[in-house]
Amino acid sequence: TGKGDLNFRLPDGATVSENQDGTYTITLGDLTAGQEVTITATYKVLRADASSDLTNAVKVNGTNPGGGENPTDEDKTPE
Repeated sequence: TGKGDLNFRLPDGATVSENQDGTYTITLGDLTAGQEVTITATYKVLRADASSDLTNAVKVNGTNPGGGENPTDEDKTPE
């Protein structure tokens, strides 16, 4: 967990909550097929972060309302 300020810019109706492990969950609600959303996260690195490992990671989970396989994706970039 970093020492700087983390800020999110979310689409209307979306919510963000911090988890006990220092990760965040963003809930978007229902999306229609082909709908796109943009979520922007910014982090201001502070001198106190110098001895820390900062990782930029994203994991997407969804529920397919028509049945079948649920969509997922994951990406992780050490900074």
